[in-house]
Amino acid sequence: MNHLKTVGLLGIVAIAVGMVGINEVSANPLGVADNAKSNSGEKSTFLGHIIVTVRDPEGHIKAYRQTDNIVTAIGHNCAANLLFGTAFANCTGPAAFQYIALTNATFTPAAGDTSITNEQSNGGMQRQAGTISAAQVATSGTNAAIAQIAKTFTYTGTNSRTVSGSGLFDASSAGNMFADHTFSTVTLNTNDQLTVQWQITLS
Repeated sequence: MNHLKTVGLLGIVAIAVGMVGINEVSANPLGVADNAKSNSGEKSTFLGHIIVTVRDPEGHIKAYRQTDNIVTAIGHNCAANLLFGTAFANCTGPAAFQYIALTNATFTPAAGDTSITNEQSNGGMQRQAGTISAAQVATSGTNAAIAQIAKTFTYTGTNSRTVSGSGLFDASSAGNMFADHTFSTVTLNTNDQLTVQWQITLS
């Protein structure tokens, strides 16, 4: 009997291990998927995804990126705070996460992140409020709801500018960061438009 219990327990552990693990896919300048990377910071029912598109002044697509992102520990705490009205650690005065910030820094996103390095602050690339929409509503046919936060930035600088990452915040400055991630660098010239779409799945 003990032998059977042991075998059964090992089977359950094997199934659980097989179910764990979320990988991300990003794209290189030609839109071809880069090597898969471990998304070790994302182990909850909040699944993040970011889509980045660059267009020239005539509307032609110059670059396209998409990748999964890290939902931070603060993001989880703030979500719990907003849902249940209880003060959770490391989350101060949470509000709707609709502000998109950009960076040209190279860093490794982690669940413990609270801000992004070298956040852009001029040239039309400063943090701005995105438009929130329901990309998918949970129904009897699907138990997943997808919120989308999107913003199009117009670069007004005279010299070229690179962008390589983004963060999603609940305030126009400082505030709590729900998610962040990097992507293959894109280059902007004057009047180019950069559209960032954050998609957060609750399932």
